[in-house]
Amino acid sequence: MQKKQVTSRPIDRFYKCYLLDVENGKSPEYRQGINKIQFVAADRLSCNYERIFSNNSSNIIEQPIRQKVSDFRYFSMEGKVEAMRRHSFVFDKLSTHAQNIINHVCLKELTLRSFESSQLPKLQRGQGMHALRNSLDELDDIYRNYRCR
Repeated sequence: MQKKQVTSRPIDRFYKCYLLDVENGKSPEYRQGINKIQFVAADRLSCNYERIFSNNSSNIIEQPIRQKVSDFRYFSMEGKVEAMRRHSFVFDKLSTHAQNIINHVCLKELTLRSFESSQLPKLQRGQGMHALRNSLDELDDIYRNYRCR
């Protein structure tokens, strides 16, 4: 019997919700959650953010940073500086609204409902997912256009 893996990140839950809707045969306009492209962009940003604030413990899996010279190895501090540079480059290209919602849901890992309630005059209940999808599409466009790999 396989043990059920529990995920705590909101983006993981949103992606699972999308996959369940695909599996159940819902048409694209009625699917909830975020698609694979949006999930990959959010996961990439959040992993980079975690790399910046990691405490160099052995349980954190660091993903290698791609370089033009493949033999060059980063020391942990140099890796963090490179992660900070990439994070600030990508995050500065986002619009203010996209920065707010991505920071709240993807980086701080808070609920979408709390973001909606904090933005109550601007967002009605239920509009947070639409705003998150648009923000993640914007993030994906930045990754594609500026080749931040």
